[in-house]
Amino acid sequence: MEKLKTAYFFSIIAVALTFPYFAHLNSVLIFICCLLSAVSNPINEKWANLKSNPWIIFFIIYYLVQVVGYFNSSNEQEALFILEKKGGMALLPIFLASGTQLSKSQIKTILLSVVASVLLGGLAMILLSGFDYFENKDSAVFYYHQLSNQLGAHAIYFSVVVATSIFLLMKFKSLVFNAHTILYYVLLSFLAILLILLSSKMILIISLFLFLALQLIQFKKREKKAMLVLITVIGVVFMLFGGGISSRFSEIINQDLEVLGQEKYKYDTPLNGLTLRITFWNIVIETLSQESNSMAFGVGTGDAQETLRKAYQNKGLYIGNPELKDRGYLDYNVHSQYFEELLKNGVLGLIALLILISTILGISKKDRFSFSILLIISCFFLTESGLERHAGSILFTLISVLLILDSNQQKRLVG
Repeated sequence: MEKLKTAYFFSIIAVALTFPYFAHLNSVLIFICCLLSAVSNPINEKWANLKSNPWIIFFIIYYLVQVVGYFNSSNEQEALFILEKKGGMALLPIFLASGTQLSKSQIKTILLSVVASVLLGGLAMILLSGFDYFENKDSAVFYYHQLSNQLGAHAIYFSVVVATSIFLLMKFKSLVFNAHTILYYVLLSFLAILLILLSSKMILIISLFLFLALQLIQFKKREKKAMLVLITVIGVVFMLFGGGISSRFSEIINQDLEVLGQEKYKYDTPLNGLTLRITFWNIVIETLSQESNSMAFGVGTGDAQETLRKAYQNKGLYIGNPELKDRGYLDYNVHSQYFEELLKNGVLGLIALLILISTILGISKKDRFSFSILLIISCFFLTESGLERHAGSILFTLISVLLILDSNQQKRLVG
C-alpha cells in the first residue's frame, strides 16, 4: 500500500510538471493519477475524505452543465470532444480529494513542481529564442507568441502559469528559501522578466498590482529594500528590451473605439485585442437575444463555434483566404470564459462557473498568496476562454484543488 501511495504522489507531480506543454501526455498522466488514487486507500477513507471536502460538488455541477450542453447540441461529436477535454475538471477534484491524504509537505512539493516546470520551460524558450536571434537578428523572437511557441505554448496561458509560479515562490519563501535568500531573488527575478517578455497586458498589470500590495503588507523593511532592487533590475531590462514589449501596450492608449459602432465590418477593418474582444462579446449577446431559450441554456457546447462562424460572416469580419489556408477569425472563440459559458450553456452555465469561482476564492481568502493566484486566474477568464484549452482547464483545476487541500491541512494543524 505504501508503494501505491508513493506512486500516487509522484503521479501528481508528473501531472504538475507536464500540463503547461504536453496536453496528450498530461491527459494520460491524469488518467494514471486517478487510477492510483482509486487504489491508494480504502473505500471508507475515501468517503470520509469526500465528506470533508464539500466544495467538490461545485466542480461536479459545472461539469454536469457541460453534459447538459452536450444534449443541447446538434453537433454531438464536437460536444463530446469538449466533454473529454474538460474531463479533468471533474476527475481531478474527486480523485485528489478522495485519495490518500496529501501532507502539507507533499502539497508544497507538488506546487513547487509547477514552479520548476515553468523555470525549466522558460529557460528553454529563452535559449531557443537566442539561437533564432543569432541566426535571424530579429529581437521579436524574445517576445509574446514567438517566445512561447518555442515549446508550443500559448503566450497568454503560459503567462498565467508564470504569474502563478511567482506567487507560489512567495507563498513558500519562509519554508524553503530562508537559508537561500539570494537564490530566491534570482528565481523571482527570472520569472518576473519572463512574465514581462511574454507581454500579456492584463496578467502583467494584475500581477504587478498584487505583487506590490503583498510587499507592503507582508515583508519586513530589509526585504522591501531587496524588492526595490529587484524592481529596479526589472525596470532596466524593460528599458533595454522594451521595444517589443511597449508595442504590446501601446494599443491600450491608442484605441479606435469608433469601429465598435459599426453594424458591418470590412475584411480590413482595424481591430486590436480590445476592440476585437468587445466585438465578439457583442456578438454573443446579439446571438442569444435572437433565439428563444438560448439566454437560459445557450446554443449548446457543440454548436457554439459554428454559431460564431456564421455570426462572424454576417458581421463582415475577416474570414481568411482559402487559397492561403488562412481561416481569418473563423476559428476564434469568444475570448472570455464568462461569455463563452454564456454562449454555450446560457445563464445556467454562467451561474455554475461564477459559483465555482466564488467558492474557491472564498475558501482561499485567508491566505493572501493563494487568493492572489486564484484571483489572477479569475481575471484571466475575463479576456480569454481559459477553460477551452487543456492547459487552462488543468491549471485552474489542479492549482485550485491543491491550494484548497493545503488550506485544509493548515486548519488541521491550527486545530
